[in-house]
Parts: sequence; C-alpha cells; structure tokens
Amino acid sequence: MAEQTFDHCPNCGNERNARFCPNCGQNDRNYLRSLFPVLWEIVREAFEIDGRLFKSLRLLLTRPGELSVEFSENRRAQYMSPIRMYLFVSILFFFTLSLHTEIAPMDHSEAIGAEAHAGVVLDDDNIELFKTLLSVENREKVDRIVASEDGFARIMLIATANEFADAPEESRNIDEMDRFLVGQFIEVLDSPEAALDKLMDNLPIALFLLLPVYAVLLQFFYLGSGRFYVEHLIFGVYLHTLSFLLFTLQMVLPDGITAISTVSSFLPLVFLVYYFLALKRYYGQSGVVTTLKFVGLLISYSIMLIPCLLLVMAATFWLL
Repeated sequence: MAEQTFDHCPNCGNERNARFCPNCGQNDRNYLRSLFPVLWEIVREAFEIDGRLFKSLRLLLTRPGELSVEFSENRRAQYMSPIRMYLFVSILFFFTLSLHTEIAPMDHSEAIGAEAHAGVVLDDDNIELFKTLLSVENREKVDRIVASEDGFARIMLIATANEFADAPEESRNIDEMDRFLVGQFIEVLDSPEAALDKLMDNLPIALFLLLPVYAVLLQFFYLGSGRFYVEHLIFGVYLHTLSFLLFTLQMVLPDGITAISTVSSFLPLVFLVYYFLALKRYYGQSGVVTTLKFVGLLISYSIMLIPCLLLVMAATFWLL
C-alpha cells in the first residue's frame, strides 16, 4: 500500500512521522483504492505474505529442523509465524486436493457389467418394500438412484433392498436411529459429490486438531530433552507444513512425463528422509536413537491417524 501524504494520524490526529502512529498505533495503509490491491493487502496481512514467507519456506525446504531451532532460540522476527504459514500452506493443499478429488460415474455399459458381476438383480417389489423405511424425500432419492446410470450407487441400493427383503419379517421393525442411518446412507448414494465436499471441509479441521496430540507424542518420545510442550508443537507444525507442500507438489506435477512421474513417486520417500533429518537436527540425538524414535513415531502417529480419519468420515456421514 502507498503511504499517505499527510503528516497527522487520521485516527487520533497526533503528529506522525513513521509507518505507525506513536500515539494510537494505527498504520499508514490506505484502503481507499481499487479492489484488487485492497484484496491483495488483506491476504498479505492475514498470512504475512512478504519477504518473511519466502525466507521461511526456503529454510523449511532446505534445512530440516532449522526453523524449529530458530524458534527455540527466540529468533522469530525474520520468519513468518509458524501457525500462519501452516494455515497458508494447508489452504493451498486442501484447495489443490479438492480439485483432484472427484467421483467418476460409470457409463451405462460399465454399470450393467458391474451389476452382473456383483450378482445383484433389480426387484421392484424389494425396492418398494425398502422404501417403506424412508421419508417421502428419501423415497424420491431412491427412485433417482434406481433410474440413474451410477453403477456403484445402484448396486449398493439394490443389494441393500434385497438383503432387507430377504430378512425375517420380525427383524424388519427398525427403530428411529436405524431409520436415520438408512436415510444418511441414501443421502450419500444420491449425492456422493456433496458428501465428498463435506468430507474435504472437515479434514483440515481434524488434522489441525491432531497437531496438539502429535506434540504429546513428541513430548513422550523426547522426555528429558529439556524442551517445552510448545516447542514440540511448533516442530509438529513445521513438519506438517512441509508434508502439505510436498504432497501439493505431487498433485500438481503433470502425469505422462517419465522423469516428472519418477520425481513425483519419490516425494513420499523425500518426506520420510526429511522427517528423520529434522528429528536428528532439532533434538540432537545419535543416528541410532533417532532411528528408533523415528520408527516409533511413525507407528504411533499412524495408529492415531487412522481412527481420526474414520471419526471424520463418521462425523461427516452423521452431519450430512
């Protein structure tokens, strides 16, 4: 933003000869400009997009663990805030992921072949019996699914309806909770793209909430290291930021070019090597000890991550 030409603060009227008013602290930015410069300034302020971002990214990418060392040494002013950098990169990652995640419907011939292979046969009577479980709105969705060419949704619906019809009559009396779950199931089959979009909306929140738990793991594995919990947390923030960067790069690299495909396939290995080097640099332990803790952290985090993802999927299903 261009500096204002007057010498007094518009907010308090005090004389000002620097970027910030010494009396009230208001800066010299002027938002009475055309739209795009103002929008850029808002984004720049929100994420501190200036020289600090590029300096932070350069250090993050080229020297594993060094940004965490700088934070612990209280040298922070020259770098972007770790939380802001995490948010900026994670938004970029999940936006890219949303562009690369889609549900490709089967064509009509594939749908017929899939139904035959799965051994499901459409029975109108079974469908009508199954619809007695549902609200009027969900009955209409069932009709849409049956009439659609989405092979997977049709197979799932027909198989479920046939199983319900084949069940003993006394077991067909289901409670309100079961009716709700069946309704959610129909919602997913009818609008899989909407369900996927909601899942993509919930994943960033879940992974962000997982960061403090990962920091607890680090604190457990590095008891006696002399580092505070917040230091473990910042290490985790930087590590997750790096993983988002690498996997964003993996998604945007074009397919079909052998050299690029080879580079892309090695990026997960690059992350693992980076992870090991970052642990060794930041915590300063021997290669053998770091290797043991590295493997332990990978296993522990995987055990923690899988139920977390399942919980996100369940919550998304519940809240559709």
